[in-house]
Amino acid sequence: VPEGEQKAELVFRLSEMFWGKSKFLHLKAMRQWDEQLDAWHEAGEKGAQPKLEEIAELDQADLFKREALKLYDQILEKYPNYPRKDEVLYNLGSSLYESGDKQKGVEHYWKLIKQFPDSAFAPDAWLQLGEHFFNANKLTQAIKAYQKAAETKKPRIFSYAQYKLAWCDYNLQDYEKALEKFRDVIAYSKQQLATKSTDGNFEARDKIQLLDEALSDMVRAYSHLDAIEGAVEFYTAEVGKEKAYRYLRKLAKLYNSEGKHDQEIKTYERLNTDYPYAPEAPENHTYIMNAYAQLGKSKEVRREVRRMIDLYSPNGVWAQKNAGNKDVLERAFETVEQELANLVTEKHKEAQQTKL
Repeated sequence: VPEGEQKAELVFRLSEMFWGKSKFLHLKAMRQWDEQLDAWHEAGEKGAQPKLEEIAELDQADLFKREALKLYDQILEKYPNYPRKDEVLYNLGSSLYESGDKQKGVEHYWKLIKQFPDSAFAPDAWLQLGEHFFNANKLTQAIKAYQKAAETKKPRIFSYAQYKLAWCDYNLQDYEKALEKFRDVIAYSKQQLATKSTDGNFEARDKIQLLDEALSDMVRAYSHLDAIEGAVEFYTAEVGKEKAYRYLRKLAKLYNSEGKHDQEIKTYERLNTDYPYAPEAPENHTYIMNAYAQLGKSKEVRREVRRMIDLYSPNGVWAQKNAGNKDVLERAFETVEQELANLVTEKHKEAQQTKL
């Protein structure tokens, strides 16, 4: 090995060691600060509040970080023909970006892509550029970067790039396309879980996490499309009826927050039809009543109150099915009693008004 190349390799290893030490010390400082804050809160917040900048390890972390960046720069300057220059550019770009110098970090990603378009690190650089543009809400540029990243055969990069492309479509309000891409991510992640990936950095827990996030996030696309039946069919087929309940209930809550009370009612009614003995069924019924109230449909509210009293009484089937869950039963009975009291009060007011 030529001496220049050998020296460059040693400098590179040293820079990697310094950067790793910096990250370790930074995490250690954060943990110490968290512990100090917890102790301060437990002591009744007496005295001065602990400050992160006063943790000694933070200064040490900064020192190692600066040394690592100097060494990366040294390699690029003194050893321009170093065979691992593409890796140096990527590491330096990542280090600068993480350190807060985003512009210089982006510049190094571009240098890597232009100088070494076929590098194994080019897809990672495209992915990081995609993240940079996405966070800046520059969606057109983000889409181009994610698409370039997705051209790789690395499962870790391909699946995440597809996931973020789905979010780009969502943010552009193209909900059908977003839904389609979320489904692609789910199908691909399941395929990867069933086979041994060649990408050593893409472990099973990462695949599962991405799969879970795509399943959860696509509920938002369904909410904008008002595709209740489509959501029921998809989640039931994809995760089974029992697990589908969580996603469909999230859909109902989204309709509530978006003020789509007609859709909210339909979703909660579907839930209580398909899952009549779920512990949350009384709460779901309360949401149905509140949604009718928001729509000004007092007749429907009174109807649902009567249904709730019948369905969730202490001697009812729902109570028998949930007999082993004391807290759930108590909350349900309290809700029923409150709604019954409200109904009696309303009837009393109506009687007084009739006499007048």
